[in-house]
Amino acid sequence: MVGWYSFKRKKASRLPAITVVASGTSLIGSRPTQQDYILLPGEDISANVLDKQGHMVVLCDGMGGLEAGETASRVCANLMMKAYYQSESADPCGFYRSVLPEADSVIANMTDDAGEPLKCGTTVTSAIIRDRRLYWASVGDSRVYLFRKGKLSRLSKDHNHGLTLAARFVAGEISELDMLLDKQRNALISFIGIDGLELMDISQEEQPLDKGDMVLLCSDGLYHALRDDEIETVLNVYKERWDDLPELLTGMAFERDWIMHDNISVVTLGLQ
Repeated sequence: MVGWYSFKRKKASRLPAITVVASGTSLIGSRPTQQDYILLPGEDISANVLDKQGHMVVLCDGMGGLEAGETASRVCANLMMKAYYQSESADPCGFYRSVLPEADSVIANMTDDAGEPLKCGTTVTSAIIRDRRLYWASVGDSRVYLFRKGKLSRLSKDHNHGLTLAARFVAGEISELDMLLDKQRNALISFIGIDGLELMDISQEEQPLDKGDMVLLCSDGLYHALRDDEIETVLNVYKERWDDLPELLTGMAFERDWIMHDNISVVTLGLQ
């Protein structure tokens, strides 16, 4: 079963020569349910609020039982979006530092209709462009990239066991082969719902952006199918079609000859 949903939003910023463009698409892949969830500013958020607070996007990849993972990703994304636009925060980095532990607690304490713990979780990546400056956050193994002047660079780290293995390799405790062949290297060591969130990536300071700069968020379904250099090539070839990039990337990833495709989600946010 192949399914997708897509969101696009384009709004002029306070600088008339610059347009903030947000677009996102999610494919269900070969999975029976869609546990990824993407959220862009909705039509209920006015242009005046966007000018003041900036554009925030969120991408979550749910974990757990089929319904539980879907619920976790949706609850986390909506909690963050609502909290940001209601808070009128003057410090986006500070907002992320406070809202991520809050979301972790909410997800960790969710229960089913019988009152039993759902035992679910979700990764989350989010970016805010405000006054031509970038702020971002990530927990888990969904990724944040920056595309600038034709080059794609990864901003976030994957919070999985591979991070621990790499540290042990650097310390001389294991060999490179042990690090690469460990079957648990992709197991998450941090996610929303872990109940005591400590490991999270948050931009330390604002990053100035220029016209043409783009932030790309994606779930692991994309980068397990496409290498970073392949993603970079697509962004360069189709850079005049910003609105279509998420659909192009998810579609290309799904066309890869894979045993079973995970949900594949991409969100782009940039200055045009």
